[in-house]
Amino acid sequence: MTSQEFQKWFDHFAAAFPAVQDFVRKSDPTGKATLTLWFEVLAKRSITDALEVTNRLFLGTMAGIPGSERGFPDWSQTPRHVSSLCAQLHPVEPEWKQHTVRSNGPGIIKGDPSMAEAYKRCLEILEDYPPRSAEGKAAVSAFLDDFYGHKQSPAASRDKGNYEPAFDAFNNGV
Repeated sequence: MTSQEFQKWFDHFAAAFPAVQDFVRKSDPTGKATLTLWFEVLAKRSITDALEVTNRLFLGTMAGIPGSERGFPDWSQTPRHVSSLCAQLHPVEPEWKQHTVRSNGPGIIKGDPSMAEAYKRCLEILEDYPPRSAEGKAAVSAFLDDFYGHKQSPAASRDKGNYEPAFDAFNNGV
């Protein structure tokens, strides 16, 4: 958003939550330093999303400013909170999910419900790590260690410790 759009958003936000104006006035004499910092946080968001979030905050359909539940909103959290809620309006799948190629043919995952469950859990684990990172691979290895250790099928015990087929399946989107 541009600085003019930010001013439009702040005017709208202050109309919905007049107490924020007192916070800005008390934070610095002109309020300029505070609003400049707020603008820097919200600059990456669109004016449309910021206005939508403000409306939803006012209506109570989105999580309020931290502290609101106790009756004392922490207005210093406003820009981060609004930015976070703007991001929630348009959830984006992690990059590694966007580039995963799906296969329609039979495979080790589609043919085995327990492997499908393990694959799903691996995807969940990897959401917490950068794409193709060593940490992510280690976390998945630890999960698969536990998974293969508790699933005592002949194939699981035969392949215990050999995760390459599972990693190949994951990397190829089988």
